[in-house]
Amino acid sequence: MKIDREERPGWGFILEFYIVPNKRRLGWGTRFFNLITKILKRRHVKNIWLLTNQRAKPFWLSLGFKETGEIDEETGQIIMIKSL
Repeated sequence: MKIDREERPGWGFILEFYIVPNKRRLGWGTRFFNLITKILKRRHVKNIWLLTNQRAKPFWLSLGFKETGEIDEETGQIIMIKSL
């Protein structure tokens, strides 16, 4: 994760979030996301955005992310946002 200074200044940006297949559905993704959220809140970030694919979209929806209706031109991935 990083604090975005280009596309959405001041927003948190989650990138390269991946849980190996044999550790999925065990709560590791949620725990990892909660850690990222704590760090970003300490840095006064109020919103997070990310790029995802159709397969991972249900995971992000379960964490409260919403689709923006936008698709990233470079990667073709779905852009999602969440307020902290």
